[in-house]
Amino acid sequence: MNDELVKFKIEVEAGEYISPGKLKLKDFIVDWETKYAKRNLGDQTLEAYKGNLKNHILPNFGEQRVDQVKAIHV
Repeated sequence: MNDELVKFKIEVEAGEYISPGKLKLKDFIVDWETKYAKRNLGDQTLEAYKGNLKNHILPNFGEQRVDQVKAIHV
């Protein structure tokens, strides 16, 4: 948990942190893929996730802000 806190502090101090209230889901997905998915998921898992995002999630929710998308919507 301390590692995540350090990463968060670095993002904030570097001006890279974007409040979820201002971030569209489609932009969050790009950030998630770059910072997390490519490093932590297997190739097949990542491709399956990207396929589901492209075909199902992004067409319906991509333009909404992250803080507006709720589990009940999905």
